[in-house]
Amino acid sequence: MIFLIGRILVRKLTRIFETAGALNRMDSTLRSFLGNLISLLLYLILGITIIGILGVPLASVITVLASAGIAVGLALQGALGNLAGGLMLLLNRPFNVGDYISTAGTEGIVRSIRLFYTVLVTLDNRRIMIPNGVLMNSNVVNFSAEPRRRVDLVFQCGRGEESRRLKELLREECMKEEKVLREPEPFFGLTDLDLYSMEFSARVWVRNSDFRAVHDSLIERITDRMTEEGVSQPSVRVMASSDGQASISR
Repeated sequence: MIFLIGRILVRKLTRIFETAGALNRMDSTLRSFLGNLISLLLYLILGITIIGILGVPLASVITVLASAGIAVGLALQGALGNLAGGLMLLLNRPFNVGDYISTAGTEGIVRSIRLFYTVLVTLDNRRIMIPNGVLMNSNVVNFSAEPRRRVDLVFQCGRGEESRRLKELLREECMKEEKVLREPEPFFGLTDLDLYSMEFSARVWVRNSDFRAVHDSLIERITDRMTEEGVSQPSVRVMASSDGQASISR
């Protein structure tokens, strides 16, 4: 009888928590996890209460449970680390489902955040499952966190008249793109040079959702325009002589 009454109370309390979580728009994964945890703790309290009513010494029961808990914890410390990592991810939200992130030597779109691992899908449609413990101990770059992203393009040319043409065509092709934002102000200019070549960069801002399309489109258009204008990338030639000496020309 006590067990049946306690079981009804556990179910009602768990249902109240889940309803309150849904009303407060708590994440469904976190809500389910906390609901199960609360249910487990309530059943544990119910079991200890029933054992006490039956006259079994509570000190002995608690000692056995503590010993079992330590043994299980040592055996599953890796899984528990991932579980703790998943809980921290759900609470802190360094990224959300749908964000594009880079972490632990890989990158992709977050498909789901689960209690033990997070699922990423790469641009070539590979599914990668990263343990949450690894995520919590790694740097995470979230490319989707901000509403705008900067497209950085770098091109090289020889010294002389080519350099002036390259800077002009960079500006022209980038500003033709309707998705390029006028604020913050774009940058077009010389960023590096050596004895043989000059390096020019274009840095323009776009909406985050437009980044990949604009980036790829600008590379193709600028490369085609460089070919049309006769602006060539510097080439390196290494010539070896019969005496083992090498000379470099561009």
